Amino acid sequence: MAAATHPATAVEGTRISLANCTVNGSLHIKADNVASAATVYNGRVILNRDGYAAGSDSAGGNTFHKPVELINSAGYDWGFGTKFRDTYKDSVRIVMNGNGQWLTPGSLRGGYFKIGLLNGSTFEGPVRLEAGPDSNQIHIGSYGPTELLDAVDISGFESGDLVFSHSRFHDTWPSRTLVSAHPRMRLLLKDNCLFEGPVTIRVPRFGSNYTTFMKPAVIWKTGNGDDGSIGGNTFRQQVQFKNTASSGKVHLLSGEDKLIDRVPQ
Repeated sequence: MAAATHPATAVEGTRISLANCTVNGSLHIKADNVASAATVYNGRVILNRDGYAAGSDSAGGNTFHKPVELINSAGYDWGFGTKFRDTYKDSVRIVMNGNGQWLTPGSLRGGYFKIGLLNGSTFEGPVRLEAGPDSNQIHIGSYGPTELLDAVDISGFESGDLVFSHSRFHDTWPSRTLVSAHPRMRLLLKDNCLFEGPVTIRVPRFGSNYTTFMKPAVIWKTGNGDDGSIGGNTFRQQVQFKNTASSGKVHLLSGEDKLIDRVPQ
């Protein structure tokens, strides 16, 4: 275990960085800033960013063979895998907690936690995404494609925005649901996400832009307020829209959306 936390040094903080390493045993790092690049982890790993530190991004290019937890417990901005693709062979728990420096009253903008910014990530095992009761954001993928091969659990995401960009949910995904009952969270699908198999999405607020649903889909909005959709979605098989909130709209069939009942053989 490695630990170095110095909350009084708010400008630079304490940084623990691993680059071009091989870690064969279990590892637990807790520091103001944690960075990892081109490192192979053969044991269980917990990487906990617990403070503010300048230059907080982690380049990526890592391979995790055992379960890993990525925790941003301070709530300040942190990018993990910002340049190179990370590969997760086993289960992954991604946690965002704490208000962070950007939180303002009435705003959903806390600190962000971005995973796989330029070249995406590969998740071969199940993924659990959690955010605490304070407003935070977790972004999975951005410019590069992210592959999700197993179950994705968002039931512990309590507030803020959960954003998937360029993310592909493969047909091998065994639990095809994205469900959270916490009224202060919103799920956003952006920039060419793809669901290969059937999926049920049930969240308080929802938005989808240029997402393709290859199999039947259920989109269920449970919370008040309008969604954040622009359009450009493609539904290649049956889709059901439900809105059980007392106010607010779902804008999914608008703009450039396409509803295709039958796929040409």
